[in-house]
Amino acid sequence: MSMLSDMLVLPSWLQNPILQIAAILILGLLAALILHLFLNIFVRQWTRKTKIDFDILHLLIKPSYLLILVAALHVSLKVVATIFKEFTWVDEVFFIIYTLIFSYALTKIASMLISRWFAHHKNVEKTPQLPGRIMAMIIYAIAFIIILKQFNVEITPFIATLGIGGLAVGLALQNTLSNLFAGMHLISDEPIKVGDFIELDGTPSIQGTVEDIGWRSTRIKTPSNNIVIVPNMKLADSVITNDTMGNKEMSVSVSLGVSYGSNLDQVERVTLDIARRVQKVVPGAVKTHKPMVFFNAFDESNIKFNVILRASRYDVRADITHQFLKDVKKAYEKAGIQINYPTRSVYLQQGMQKRSATRKNMKTTHSSTHPNKV
Repeated sequence: MSMLSDMLVLPSWLQNPILQIAAILILGLLAALILHLFLNIFVRQWTRKTKIDFDILHLLIKPSYLLILVAALHVSLKVVATIFKEFTWVDEVFFIIYTLIFSYALTKIASMLISRWFAHHKNVEKTPQLPGRIMAMIIYAIAFIIILKQFNVEITPFIATLGIGGLAVGLALQNTLSNLFAGMHLISDEPIKVGDFIELDGTPSIQGTVEDIGWRSTRIKTPSNNIVIVPNMKLADSVITNDTMGNKEMSVSVSLGVSYGSNLDQVERVTLDIARRVQKVVPGAVKTHKPMVFFNAFDESNIKFNVILRASRYDVRADITHQFLKDVKKAYEKAGIQINYPTRSVYLQQGMQKRSATRKNMKTTHSSTHPNKV
């Protein structure tokens, strides 16, 4: 027994408290580095052979690294507390740090699980940040209550105070809370999702891709690469055209006009030939679609008609229209089909022309009688 006691006695050079603290910190750093290396290399290979999810373990690398470092610092300060009796606060402070580290790890795991749930059940590529933030607020609120309980703080009066104060804050932040619940409505009811291309009615109208649905506003990226921020309440009350929901194919209507002297059968034939070629050669156009031509109005200068093309997704509509207009102008020039400029012809009756000439003669006579008057 005495031999075992002699073996457990620290060497004389390690009995110095400063050296003990340094040794504990160095061992803690080495342990954290070894854990980091183990999780990055060995666990990755292990999870490939099993059904254990590496993503969850990957999220635990940083919290585990911090936890070991904090534990080493905790033990070091406990050594200091044996020398300096004033260090009675060490355990309480590190309880708070441990609680925050565990809360951080839980928020990361919860955010990943929420993203997977949205990807699997809601079929979205990018998850809105609002659900993850709400979950993080709940986790940190529970952590705060646990810390209060650890320090023997009665939380019942605190919760009652929060209830009364929450009513006053709710009245003061009525618009903000309206936007918050509108954002939750947009996520749950799913009129739009992150990644959808939408069009909002209004003056001016807004169209673009939904980048994120936040707790107060929704960010929409326009085709010109600008970010438009729309309050959730306004978005929830708007008439929304979601071009991505359901069948992603959509019609592309191009308005044209030809002169009144044109042969409409020839116009229809040439236009359809160009439209069919555009449908086959432009990337993103629906190759199996049969274009259509509809004459619809006698305009002041031209006979108006629409050409109906088809796009496989919203972001190629401009490319299809661009190529079609270029090709149709060349084909019309080659076929002798004329597109008039906006003009207006005015016809005067013969009687009106005579009266106009008489008034002009009277004005000339009057001017010659009084040459000095203007």
